[in-house]
Amino acid sequence: MLIEKSNAILLVIDIQEKLFPKVFNKNIVEKNSQILLKTFELLELPILLTEQYPKGLGSTIMSLQKICSGIDKNNLLRFEKSSFSCFQEDNFKNVLKNQKKKQILILGIETHVCILQSAFDLKSEGYYPYVITDAVGSRGKNDHESALKRLSAHGIDQITSEMVVFELLRNFKHPKFREISKLIK
Repeated sequence: MLIEKSNAILLVIDIQEKLFPKVFNKNIVEKNSQILLKTFELLELPILLTEQYPKGLGSTIMSLQKICSGIDKNNLLRFEKSSFSCFQEDNFKNVLKNQKKKQILILGIETHVCILQSAFDLKSEGYYPYVITDAVGSRGKNDHESALKRLSAHGIDQITSEMVVFELLRNFKHPKFREISKLIK
């Protein structure tokens, strides 16, 4: 199923200062996370951002915080969490239900823990999670690859950052096409 602007939310999971430097594919994850945050900002689409125990793991990395600081506060909601799955947090669950959108585009870390558990819970609750493969990562490459295989085996769509961007735009005549396409060049 193609991503629909009217039905899409970007979910940014736990890209935090203390853990992120240990992620094996961190440069790719960071670059694509920036592209997707800016795309959602330009299209004025909702973003949900989580931080797992920020006292211990720190805040969201600075490069993403800079982008987030420019996003309209009505389009960016932040959550602290203790559960690995975002959907196990009541506040997150209630806010997501109130958004009335079903396509949840997931990026962040770690693929084999918080990404996987969140995607499984979202799917079991009737949402359509999409894991953005070039914007998720783990400390171990094997953990990352095993999680992607498991997600696929359970029918959770795996997409790339460019797929997200071009499905949201749909047409080179879109008023934001030039500005957004510059992000991925």
